[in-house]
Amino acid sequence: YTSCAGAVRNGEGGPCSPYVAAQQDTFVLSGNGADYFETKFTWHGYRYAEIVGYPGTPPQSAITGVALSSSLLPIGDFSCSNSMLNSIHQMVLNTLLSNVFTIQSDCPT
Repeated sequence: YTSCAGAVRNGEGGPCSPYVAAQQDTFVLSGNGADYFETKFTWHGYRYAEIVGYPGTPPQSAITGVALSSSLLPIGDFSCSNSMLNSIHQMVLNTLLSNVFTIQSDCPT
């Protein structure tokens, strides 16, 4: 189950936004080794995912998130000797790409 919500002020998340934007996928493990789940007809923008019903705590290496976006060709690049600025630049690129599916949006949910 994944859920997300934007900034809620005075009971509203913004124009045409519900009070809470919730998304949920249910996947039942087979119990026969490794299982794989990937949606084919939708995508979700989220920051956290919750796994319930798993016996114990799954190792972090057992869970993989996949970053999706439209295929955009870079027309330039940036790098410098300051590793923090390089990290900020990469975060900006990741943020932009996470909001690009055909058209740029400001909210991937």
